[in-house]
Amino acid sequence: MIKAIFWDLGGTLCRTDAGGKLLGGLRLARALKPFCGSLFTGLYKMYLVMRAYQEVREAPGAREPELKDLVPRVFPGQDIDPLLVAKTVCEEALKYTTPLPGAAEAVAAVAAAGLPMALVTDGFYGRDYVERALEKLGIKEQFRAVVISCEVGTGKPQPALFLAACREMGVNPGEALFIGDKEDRDIAGAARVGMKTLLVGKAPRKTRPDFFLPDLRQLAEKLPTFLKGGPGAPG
Repeated sequence: MIKAIFWDLGGTLCRTDAGGKLLGGLRLARALKPFCGSLFTGLYKMYLVMRAYQEVREAPGAREPELKDLVPRVFPGQDIDPLLVAKTVCEEALKYTTPLPGAAEAVAAVAAAGLPMALVTDGFYGRDYVERALEKLGIKEQFRAVVISCEVGTGKPQPALFLAACREMGVNPGEALFIGDKEDRDIAGAARVGMKTLLVGKAPRKTRPDFFLPDLRQLAEKLPTFLKGGPGAPG
């Protein structure tokens, strides 16, 4: 029996890429321009940030980083405040954080069913961004807990993040349904610890989620089936 619902943030409830990989990269590079002098250099620095993020995440035993932790690596030897850089980039990203179709209604449907909810997300921008994104989406008060990778110390798809969320909510993994859009990070990670899974977006190709929806607009209708924990992949 499902006793709690866990949500991913970016790509599931909202867009967090500032408008797509190309346009988003340009917008975030523009935010870096005051620190590096030109848009071109800003683009290069943003590329270095993302490369450093992946390198740190993949290093054995390394803690999950957030943006402010990576600034000294990208601006070596420069007198630049990492917190100010991170805040400036996050402000730009927040401008373009927008809800995905059916997100607010889906969260409301789960709340109406009386199920507690937690947000479980990789925290590249840090807690302040996540909290403000939820406020902007108008759903912050619906979440009992917000569990972020940079605070736990490891990100998706590692078990520690999902298990930390279960402890926070006081449920066993088998009593939780995880809703996410990324097969390799959300679905594989949640299934690995024994959670039920609902993939939203593109049809599954690499994993076998318990349920699938092309978007969240159908969730209210399908929720009773999902909560029973039975098999199904509605189209």
